[in-house]
Amino acid sequence: KVTFFELDQPDVQAHKLETLANSNRSSYHVYFVSVDFTRDRIFEKLTETGYDPAKKTLFLWEGVTLYLSETEVRKIMRSVSAQAFKDSILLADIYAIRMLNIGKSAAGKYVVGYTGEEFGFRLALTEGWEDTLSEFIGSKPMDFGDVFLWAVIKGKDLSWWLPKLPTKGSLACC
Repeated sequence: KVTFFELDQPDVQAHKLETLANSNRSSYHVYFVSVDFTRDRIFEKLTETGYDPAKKTLFLWEGVTLYLSETEVRKIMRSVSAQAFKDSILLADIYAIRMLNIGKSAAGKYVVGYTGEEFGFRLALTEGWEDTLSEFIGSKPMDFGDVFLWAVIKGKDLSWWLPKLPTKGSLACC
């Protein structure tokens, strides 16, 4: 049995819950956890909602890092590494500087205005992107294929990094 935890900022979480209620879709199997990634202790919030840190967990961290500072991203990564079950997995998206330049376009400004957030952390993922990514990950207590996985970058198949995903445990989506 897999337990699902969905984490997001309070305003976005409220919008998701309203949309789900209007869709007549069941979400009984999902625990919705409102968090401020810049202030809250993620594991305290998860535990208050029923998360068991003794269970293998897949952390799917999408669409969040670009709104945080590098310090905040590193803090959360260290927290997952230190507090999650040892065989847990963190899947995260890290944005390239060139991608976040889209925020300067009219469409990008609309999105940023809608969320009320500014773009923050990003890496220079151009020539030598593998070294840049390895250097960033190497500065944490984790390695490629250990508890950390970076998804497809620039259309390259990185599936060889993908460890066996849990069939029992928890899935925490941020």
